[in-house]
Amino acid sequence: MTIEFTLWSLSAATYQQAVEAGRLTAEHTSECRKIAQDWDLLARVLAAGDPEAPAATAITGGHVLENDLPDYGGTRIFSPYEVALLAAALDAVDEAEFDRRYRIADFTGVHGSHDSGVDADSTAQRSRLFASFTHLQTSYNDAAARGDAVAIWLG
Repeated sequence: MTIEFTLWSLSAATYQQAVEAGRLTAEHTSECRKIAQDWDLLARVLAAGDPEAPAATAITGGHVLENDLPDYGGTRIFSPYEVALLAAALDAVDEAEFDRRYRIADFTGVHGSHDSGVDADSTAQRSRLFASFTHLQTSYNDAAARGDAVAIWLG
């Protein structure tokens, strides 16, 4: 079984409705599924040993919506202000910093179904994860530029 990651950008009004209702409606400004199965690997790279690292919380953080289906962590949201902070944290990770974090990432017990397992020395895996990272970075930057909130879901 695979748990996949989805990211939605939400208008400020939709964000406020979600906070008040405790659940998310179907309305969103944009959607990103390009990270999908790489979310756990990518979060470990961005954490660089610190699960509370701001760049990692773009995947693992957020505020749980109490009336939403819990699934594998439920739908979690970030306010427009938090999105701007996370976009800045992601922008601080350039390719050289990504490579540094990739080299020290702990992939022990990674979730997901990766055909050949996790190989920290794999150039193909590193390239795929960097592409996923740029999608994440772009999604947060675009949301921040619009003044949007972000919702993330693992399911």
